[in-house]
Amino acid sequence: MIPPNVTVVAVVLGLLGPALAAAPAGAAAAETPRSLAFPVDRAHRYLWMRGDAKIGETSFRVRKLRDATAEKPAADSFELATRRRMESDRKVQESEGTLRFRADGQPLSFREKTSYTVAAEREFRGDQELRIDFTPRTAAITYYQNGKLDRPTEHEVALEGTTFLYGTLGIEHWNLFLKDFRAAAKVRIELLLPEFAKVATVEFTARDAAERVRVGEREVAARRYDFTVTPWTDWKGSVWLDADGRMLQYESGGLRVVLAALP
Repeated sequence: MIPPNVTVVAVVLGLLGPALAAAPAGAAAAETPRSLAFPVDRAHRYLWMRGDAKIGETSFRVRKLRDATAEKPAADSFELATRRRMESDRKVQESEGTLRFRADGQPLSFREKTSYTVAAEREFRGDQELRIDFTPRTAAITYYQNGKLDRPTEHEVALEGTTFLYGTLGIEHWNLFLKDFRAAAKVRIELLLPEFAKVATVEFTARDAAERVRVGEREVAARRYDFTVTPWTDWKGSVWLDADGRMLQYESGGLRVVLAALP
C-alpha cells in the first residue's frame, strides 16, 4: 500500500483495481496465532488522525477457523475481520473485509467490499469488490467494479519467499508481521500491494532510545521503528510497538494511526 493519504485518492478515482462470544478464560492464549500480539475473539480499534482531526476508524477482530467453515481452511488458520470508515476532503469510503491467514501471519485468502462517495458538483458513488487467493508462489488478484461481476480486472503476482499482505488502508494487517521485531535492530519485509499488483520491500530500522506513546488515557513505553519502501521512495514513516509487539501507532505522510485502547 502506498501512503494512506495517497491511497484514499486512488480509491475515489477508481484506480484500485460476526461478532463472536468472548472466549473462555485461558482459551485465548492457546488459540492465538503466534504472529499476533492481540487477543483473539475481542474487538480492537485504530483511529486515523490528520493533525488533531479524526478522519477515520478501523475496527478488527481475529478468530480461529474451524473445520466447519465453508472453505476448508488449512490447519492452524485464522481469520481477521475488519470494518473501516474514512472521511476526508469530501470523500467517504467504507469497507468490510476478511483476511484468512496461517498462524505465522502468511495470507491464505482475502475478501473485501468497499463503497465510496465523492461530494463534488454532482455526487459520485461507486463500489468495489476485491478477492485475493494465495498459493506458495502466486497471488491471484481479482477486482469487480460497481457490481460488474462479468467484467473483472485480474492480475497474477509471483511471490518469492515470505510475503505478507497490505490491503488498501489495511493498517491492521501490519500486526501479522510486527510482533517479532522487538529483539531486532533492522528488519526487511516483503508486502503485496493489491492495488498495484506488485510486491514492495519495506525496511525497518529501530531507534535506540525508548519512547512513550499515548493510547487512550495512558502513556505506554514503546520502541520506534522508522521504515522506508522500495520502489516508492517517497513513502516512509514510523511505527511504535509496545513490549508485547502490538503496533500502538503508525505515522506517514502527515497521517497518524493510533490504537484506541490497550486490550
